[in-house]
Amino acid sequence: MEKINDFRILELIISGFKGFSEPQTFQFDYGINFILGDNGLGKTTIAEAIAFAFMGTGFFGEKTLDRLQNGDAKEMFVSVKFADEAGEVHELTKTRKNNANGITYDGYNVRQADLYNLFGDKDLFLSMFNPLYFIETLGTDGKNLLEKLLPAVSHEEVLAALPEETREALKGENILSPETYIQNRRAEVKGLEEDLIYMQGQADLLEGGAKKAQAELAAVAAELQEKKALIQEDAQEGGLPETLADARLRLQKVRDKAFVFDGDTEICRLEAVLEPLYARHKAIFKYLHEICTGQKCALCGHEMEDADVMAAREELKRNLEECISEGKAAKAGLKRLMQEKEAKLRAFQEAQAAETARLEKSIAALQTQRQTEALRRECGELETKIRMLSETLKQPDIKGEMEAIRREADAKKRLISHAVSYLGKKNELLFAPLKMNRVSISLSEVIKTTGEVKDTFKFAYKGKGYAKLSLSEKLRAGLEIAELVKRLSGRRYPTFLDNGESVSVVDNVRLTGQTLFSKVQKDRPLTIVFRGSRKKAGSADVGKAA
Repeated sequence: MEKINDFRILELIISGFKGFSEPQTFQFDYGINFILGDNGLGKTTIAEAIAFAFMGTGFFGEKTLDRLQNGDAKEMFVSVKFADEAGEVHELTKTRKNNANGITYDGYNVRQADLYNLFGDKDLFLSMFNPLYFIETLGTDGKNLLEKLLPAVSHEEVLAALPEETREALKGENILSPETYIQNRRAEVKGLEEDLIYMQGQADLLEGGAKKAQAELAAVAAELQEKKALIQEDAQEGGLPETLADARLRLQKVRDKAFVFDGDTEICRLEAVLEPLYARHKAIFKYLHEICTGQKCALCGHEMEDADVMAAREELKRNLEECISEGKAAKAGLKRLMQEKEAKLRAFQEAQAAETARLEKSIAALQTQRQTEALRRECGELETKIRMLSETLKQPDIKGEMEAIRREADAKKRLISHAVSYLGKKNELLFAPLKMNRVSISLSEVIKTTGEVKDTFKFAYKGKGYAKLSLSEKLRAGLEIAELVKRLSGRRYPTFLDNGESVSVVDNVRLTGQTLFSKVQKDRPLTIVFRGSRKKAGSADVGKAA
């Protein structure tokens, strides 16, 4: 099965789905369709059914499907006929019976994974189909979706957009990863500046006498030897497979993991059963001991004789026995569940304690390894210092060397400045496809002072954050996002705008592909209107649909 890049829904048949217990057929036009009707007639159900057919989820990607099945129906059935970009008509059918799903595509049994190959994954499909899915369901995870869809920007494209001075400065530089390039150059500049500071100190030392430099050289050599001895002591330690940060993160996850018991719901139910049983037992027991001859009957009001009292007591005893029997059964079930919960809690705590101990031991070993690595770095610095001290003693012309280092550092700083410009232009070109009419999305930003790329996810509509938008603004913003995803993915799938009555006019984006607008109209039956004509829903009693 080849990927489908464009399709239009022609017909939808649902049965046993939410409020539709009987088969219901809906037909749609290729262009704009208006789904009209009063509240509770099934407008949103149509969106839910289409999402279930293609992705196996609800309209907002919910995996819990029990709420979609009609309570009176044994089987949930959804069938969609659609035309692809070549005009070929396909039929996709999905059923659910006894918690088992069945899928057929053009008469062949398929898996949900096959549908992902045809239509993309859930996030891609629903970001086009449901205008509110991207920001309300995906949220910051939408950044990952957009980054996968954005086209790559070549090195040549970036250079062509930069000033000639920058192009010439970066000519021959390996800058395919500008962040790493800037980081490396900054480290080099830092090293050069540290060298300058050190060399200035050496110049002062030479002025004070060569003996002082010689003494320092000996001290540095001794320190180096000492640190190498410490490294040798740890040389027998094997390498560890994970980083300290990873181990600490795993330890935190283990500590934060909460105990969950599947039987909590049943425990609550049994406790709720026992409470009225206790009250009933108390009332029967009290009345059994208070009833006597001459007392007025609670039902008919006449004075009871001995026979009446005896009959009433027998009935009360039977009721009391039934109450006691029910209570014992409920208490036995509750006791069993509490014992099971306690046992599972102990097992969970023991496993959690064992994993915590193992990770703490791993962290201790990693910290020792990190100390060894720090010693190696310090040894490298000491070796550099020894070489420089030796050179200082041999060549007193330190000022000439310092001037050369200053020139080298200045040259690298200029390269860093050009590389920051390169990185800024690369991000500008990379994120250019995200440009929309009223919606703005930012996935990262370059800190100009350091050249560091900081991951962000900022979403705004007409300059306002999503949380401050009205429903109509959210829907308009969602339509721009849906069209953006269509453009970036090269797919043109239908878009379903629920609560369309909140949007009087769509003037911020040009809609492509098939569009379904759901609008509430008071006292109107469920109706589908397209191309100036009006088509009611099928023959089922849609007035009862949910």
